[in-house]
Amino acid sequence: MKYATTTNVRKNLSRLVNEVRLHNTVIAIGRRGKPDALLVKFPEYYNNALSAELNFQANSKTLDFL
Repeated sequence: MKYATTTNVRKNLSRLVNEVRLHNTVIAIGRRGKPDALLVKFPEYYNNALSAELNFQANSKTLDFL
């Protein structure tokens, strides 16, 4: 996982979004070295009947052990 400051994200948002989209990179965004948010790729298959959290988990490897 990469880390970016809010200032860096403001200046380079387009480049960072492309990096996440094309390379599946996860970027933590924060201030003073403390992450506050994550920039992650949007799920390829999004189900409107599910919550955002379930969509995220269903499209990640977090539930593979089941």
